This record gives sequence, C-alpha cells and structure tokens, in this order.
Amino acid sequence: MITSDQTRIKNPKPKLVKTQRSSSARSRRHLLLAGSASLLLYYLPYADVIVYPIRIFVTFIHEASHALAAWATGGSAASIGIEPTGNGVTMTRGGLSFLVSSSGYIGSTTYGVFLLRICRTPRLVNAAFLFTAAILGLTTFLLVRPILSFGFLAGIGLTFLMAAAAAILPRTWAQFLLAFLALECCLNALFDLKTLVQLSAATGVHTDAVNMELATGIPAIVWAFSWSAVSVVLILISLRGYLPNGGR
Repeated sequence: MITSDQTRIKNPKPKLVKTQRSSSARSRRHLLLAGSASLLLYYLPYADVIVYPIRIFVTFIHEASHALAAWATGGSAASIGIEPTGNGVTMTRGGLSFLVSSSGYIGSTTYGVFLLRICRTPRLVNAAFLFTAAILGLTTFLLVRPILSFGFLAGIGLTFLMAAAAAILPRTWAQFLLAFLALECCLNALFDLKTLVQLSAATGVHTDAVNMELATGIPAIVWAFSWSAVSVVLILISLRGYLPNGGR
C-alpha cells in the first residue's frame, strides 16, 4: 500500500513536465509562424497597407513611453500628436531629459519584448491584449490631441481591436496574433532606429537623439547607435527564452 501511494504521488510530475514542454513547443511554433508571416509580408506588394495599424500602434507605444518617463521622473506630459505618416510628438514639461528622450525607442522595443515573453505563457495572452487596450485607451483619452484628430480616432480603433482580440479569438489564434504583434513591434522599433541613425548621420532633422545631444553634448549619432545596441540585446535575450531549456 505504501508503494502504491508513493506511485500516485509521483505520477503527476511527468505529466506536468510534459505539459510544460508541450506549451513551450506551441509557443515556438507560434513564433515561427508569426516570423514567417512577417517575412512573407516583407516581400508582398502593398504589404504596408496590411501592417499599417501596427505601425501606428508602435508610434503610440513610443510616444506613451515618453509621457510615462516624464511622469515617472517628476515631470508632466501635456499632449501627444500622432500623424498618418506614423510620426508622432509628445509635449512634456520637466522630468529627467535623459530618460524622457531615451524612453521612446527603448520603450517600444521593451514593449515588444514584453509581449514576446507573454506569448510563452498562453493563459496570459488575453490579459496582455486587455492590458494593451487599456494603455491605448488611456493614452488616447488623456493625452492625444486634438480630439477627433487622426491620432485620436486611430487610438480608439486600436483600443477596440485589442479588446476584441481578447474577447473573440480562440486562444491559439490569440497567441499567434500576439506573437505577430510582438515581432512587428520589435522590427518596427529596429527600423525606426535605423532611420534615426541615418538622420543623425546625414541631416539636421530634430529627433530624440538631437535632444540628447543638446542636453549632454554627446553627438546624436552616438545616442542612435547606443539605443540600437540596447534594443538588439533586449530582443536577443527575449528570443533566447524560446530555445529548448531556455537556451541553457
């Protein structure tokens, strides 16, 4: 009888390991499918139309990161403007300029990495969509101005899409969509940083890197490369978690 009881106690453990491995395998499969979709869209004509909402989404995260950094360091955010081109501007007062200026590009990459991490835990996928919907909704109603502008309407639309994904999609499709959103968020952040490096090297366009140059005296191109390096490292660390045994 003792042996039988011990057997009953030990039996669940292999099942738990099997479940964890199965979940990890599904997460890797969703990531590969999402990566394949991103690669396919890169070569398809008019693919920019398909991923345009994600482009605007990344701009929202970028600008919201500036506002959050200002609030977190004792300053304030007055307004956010989002343009149809995907450009944005955040008006802030006070705060630590170093963190406020750096937070945009690093913030959008970090959010993409955060979503990649959530994709490895299927039961949190719907919560991630709802959390993202809350961020977009609060940013839109509290900061995006003018009301009824493109940015305001886009914010409402994106909020609705994120909430709908949480409420309607089956878990498998939701996990795939979140993986696709996470990858596109990271890729858009890297493409933005590539553009920033080019602008910092060859033009006098006013950018976050130029703000840092004015504040510190360190050339804008150095800041652009530094933010790019940090973003690449964050993404690589996140992707490493998808390897068998966490890459160990």
